[in-house]
Amino acid sequence: VLAATVFFAAGATRVKMQSDMEKDMPESLPEVKYLNHFRDVFGGSNTVFILFKLNSEAPAPKTLYDHQILTEIHKYAEIVKREKYVDGISDPLESVKTIPHREEDIKRGRLRQFFSRDGDIIMLKLETDVGRDSKKIEDLMTTLRSDLNLINLPSYISVSFTQGPAIYEVVQKLMAHDMRITTIVGLVLVVIVVLIIFRSVTLAITCLLPLMISVIWTYGILGYSGIAVSMASSTVFSMIMGLGIDYTIHLYHRFQELSGLYDTGKALSETYKSVGSAITLTTITTVVGFLAMTIGDNPALDRLGISLSLGVSSCLVAALMLVPPIILFEHRIKMRKSSKT
Repeated sequence: VLAATVFFAAGATRVKMQSDMEKDMPESLPEVKYLNHFRDVFGGSNTVFILFKLNSEAPAPKTLYDHQILTEIHKYAEIVKREKYVDGISDPLESVKTIPHREEDIKRGRLRQFFSRDGDIIMLKLETDVGRDSKKIEDLMTTLRSDLNLINLPSYISVSFTQGPAIYEVVQKLMAHDMRITTIVGLVLVVIVVLIIFRSVTLAITCLLPLMISVIWTYGILGYSGIAVSMASSTVFSMIMGLGIDYTIHLYHRFQELSGLYDTGKALSETYKSVGSAITLTTITTVVGFLAMTIGDNPALDRLGISLSLGVSSCLVAALMLVPPIILFEHRIKMRKSSKT
């Protein structure tokens, strides 16, 4: 068990977040095929829009028709175009030989078409080659933000990133955050329920041990098999804890009932004969139900069904393998304490 846990813990570090919601769409649909073909021909999925916008603290007149501001934005574009993963940037300031100094000249010239109607927003269009690689996306967005420190924009100008990689990065962080929160909250609630049932901190901790190991196993299997965690499956681990804790509770509860009638070995054997076979059968039916989710064409449900099936199966195996030695260990401790007294 220890060797398996160490092995799967290493695999858990390989788990990837699937932040591209389009990956959850069935690729066999004609609409999805047309979308993929359109992007292959015209691009778009790797595009980042960089928006420079005046905030409410901007002095009058509240526009970006300013020579110094436009010069800094152009400087930023020149820096960014040389960065890794950047194929090119649509810099409106390249369309003019010199940046006009007067607001009236900027409004009348070619630059006017790149401003918003009110003149408070100007946009740069960045083409990248990061694809759907989460590490490349994170590196790119970190670089784009750090490059802003190389120019001198007034404090009343905010910079935003949107489209493609920028959205994938936000979704990925949101998924990681939600997965941590749901897992922690689920664990706390499970601990409270176990404490209420057994009224023993030691017993609650030992009851949770198989559950925590099964979660590590599930993460590891997903990591080694390359199954990414998507929006649909990001809360799967809190669901696994809710389902998996039942196995350990049933085993412990049945053993406590039989320990008053038989010795430890006999009570443990009878526990496995009754409850062990029952929870094995219920796990099989549960896994079959979850695997039915993989029959359809929806990739999101497919990953969710596989993740839940792996998680529930890991909970069963961990409970059956760990509960007996834990019970025997506790029994030996009690025997030693009683012999000393």
